[in-house]
Amino acid sequence: MYKTLIDNNSDCRHIEIQLDFSRPSRKRQVSVRTTNHSTVRPNRYFIRMNFLVQTIMLLLLLPGALFAQGQVEIPLKKVILPDTTEFPHARIVSFAIQPGDSTKFPADWSTIETGTLMNNASFQEVDIARFKADDGTRKYVVDANANGTFTDDPILKFRESGGHRFADVEVSVKRRTNGQELQKLTYRVGSDDTGATARIGECREGTLKVNGKDYWVRVVLTSANTPYFSGGKGTVALADMNRDGVQNYKWAFSPDSSIEESERMYWDKPFMLQGEGFQAKSVDPTGTHLMLDKLESDTALAIGFHAPAWTAKDMYGFPYASDSLLGKVVLLFFWATTCHYCESIRPKLDAMVARDTDKRFRLMSFTTERDTSKLKTFLRAKPYGGTIIPYDSLAWEAYNSRMLTPTYCLIDGNGVIQLYGAGASFFAYIEKKTDELLRK
Repeated sequence: MYKTLIDNNSDCRHIEIQLDFSRPSRKRQVSVRTTNHSTVRPNRYFIRMNFLVQTIMLLLLLPGALFAQGQVEIPLKKVILPDTTEFPHARIVSFAIQPGDSTKFPADWSTIETGTLMNNASFQEVDIARFKADDGTRKYVVDANANGTFTDDPILKFRESGGHRFADVEVSVKRRTNGQELQKLTYRVGSDDTGATARIGECREGTLKVNGKDYWVRVVLTSANTPYFSGGKGTVALADMNRDGVQNYKWAFSPDSSIEESERMYWDKPFMLQGEGFQAKSVDPTGTHLMLDKLESDTALAIGFHAPAWTAKDMYGFPYASDSLLGKVVLLFFWATTCHYCESIRPKLDAMVARDTDKRFRLMSFTTERDTSKLKTFLRAKPYGGTIIPYDSLAWEAYNSRMLTPTYCLIDGNGVIQLYGAGASFFAYIEKKTDELLRK
């Protein structure tokens, strides 16, 4: 329970606000009580203040608003990645022939070629060279200390693993402005008959503890040109959310056709574990700790959270609201009449509606088309199943602000999001999960 008092001393008036944070946001209560200790009529300042306070309180109660009720710090340790292609972040190194240079290359090298291992505007470039040895084989050397020469760097030693050749080298990551070293970072070079690939060969790992259970967490750099961790593009955070010892980098189907959900912790959306909401917030540049926000709200556009409330009218003006659909499995489908991918899954959507003989499934189709007459003409030629809702700005802003089509949000009978995603290929997971929910 949070209680505060605002005193307008000029007129001896008080505004008392009580907000019960012990309840989820969907059930939170607020009370605002004003007391006037003067016989003077309330002035304009007081009226404006009263209105402002009540407005702020109402904003606090909006469904979908996320409030951090604390932070969780996860200590991370350095771990060398396994010799596999588990993470698809390796890139092909492009080499160009260079003339021999006694100041940059050893004198006994021949047929010298160079390429770039790491190129970032904030850090000194790190190059890689290869040359032909006396036995006719190719040898590789990395300018590991980033000093612009290869005369003081050792030849890489490759190892065979799973039909591939790998070599790890510790590279000094130096700032371009002053040459100060940020950290030493392990890079992995792969080599075969066609050339070489490069990627960062280490990650950071730690443990997230939730309600007495441990969840394995991993933070991975996704680009050889981004040699530092950050809470944004270039850094992927993963958690073993189902505690099976494997972190799924992306959505997939297992051999038994069950869904293997992506276990990425996105920097811009929350996730749910053991009924607790979290959101990845930041990681320091050298990857010593990962910070998460622990969320108070149970409503968000993410799996495991209650779906944001919405109201809209169909193409005939009939009103619908999310609360009226509780108890049913609901698929919110966002599409456009000009979307080829939407058209490709239209028959499958119609089949889902036709299979629902028990009337436990509702398809709510939100389209970008505003003109109902044009929409009716379009649907006569290409009928879409379900309830068709012309463009509704509030619904699109709440569920699909980027206007990506097709986009889906699958909601169970309790109003909890079970799947959320975009793209024609993602529909296979929507279809599978819908059938699972309807069989329960």
